[in-house]
Amino acid sequence: MTAADPIAIEIRSGKAARFNNPGNLEFRGQSGAIPDREAGRFAQFRTPEEGLEALERDIRAKQSGNTVTGLDASATLEHFSQVWLGGRANRENSEATQRAHLEGMVFMLRDFDVSKRTPIGKIPTWALAQAVAYVESETLVVRSLKEE
Repeated sequence: MTAADPIAIEIRSGKAARFNNPGNLEFRGQSGAIPDREAGRFAQFRTPEEGLEALERDIRAKQSGNTVTGLDASATLEHFSQVWLGGRANRENSEATQRAHLEGMVFMLRDFDVSKRTPIGKIPTWALAQAVAYVESETLVVRSLKEE
């Protein structure tokens, strides 16, 4: 499946909605982002579409190995989830939290026959971004899909 540009984006979680940041990306000087106006920790974007694009760029970089995280296309979804949650001071990184995050992504990616051991390079970037956005901020993204 391939995806077209988003038709609609609805961010349901508080700070993610306030900052147009469906992936709860921390501010790292992303293109088009400014530090959030509350604590300066998270990226704030002008529109939800810009926030989703930044999330997709971040994931694409992780899939290609162009980050300091140590992730690349061969990293499993489980490892990706652990890295994603790893630097979070705003949530307790209990085993239950990590399991819920991973299981949420696996569920959201069910149409792609994904398990926790699936390499992230085998998952379409747009689909992984939508899964992260839903797990992070209950963001719903509507796209038109086409069979390849």
